[in-house]
Amino acid sequence: MMRHERAFRAVHLLVGVSLLCLVSWTAEAADKKAQTREKRKAYNLELKAIPELKNGKIVAVEGTADPTGDRFMLKNLFILQPVAVTVLAKNKNDDIRIQLAKDRWDERVQEGSTKGVGSRTFKFRTQGDLRIMVRSPQGRSPYHLVVWAGNEVKPEMKSAFKTPAKRGER
Repeated sequence: MMRHERAFRAVHLLVGVSLLCLVSWTAEAADKKAQTREKRKAYNLELKAIPELKNGKIVAVEGTADPTGDRFMLKNLFILQPVAVTVLAKNKNDDIRIQLAKDRWDERVQEGSTKGVGSRTFKFRTQGDLRIMVRSPQGRSPYHLVVWAGNEVKPEMKSAFKTPAKRGER
């Protein structure tokens, strides 16, 4: 009877260690996958002035969206600049999704799709960096990404100070 109990305990121990290793390996693989997703390369977009454009600077990118997605960074925007981000699908029924974020890729500020309309545009103002992700859950789909940042719009403001009155005047 002792032999059977020892063998039974050994089998239980072996199963327990195997399950522990399997759980550890699965968690490690999921962690590596999450790290790889976060370390995916983001392309810096450089806004350029062109003579045909009277106001602001522009950049255009052509790509093919897939389920993983393409990442783009636009740096050093100023709150007084109007910004427009547009994604154009080659086929108006393609589901190309665009997501905008500020500080982290997983904290989306705005998102939309080209499905059924062929394009999607966001107009806004922001300070600092902008993150743009373009992806297509349906598979590989060609797209164009156009980003425009206008010249600073400085509101006219009257001075809050007045010239002092001369002695005896009021």
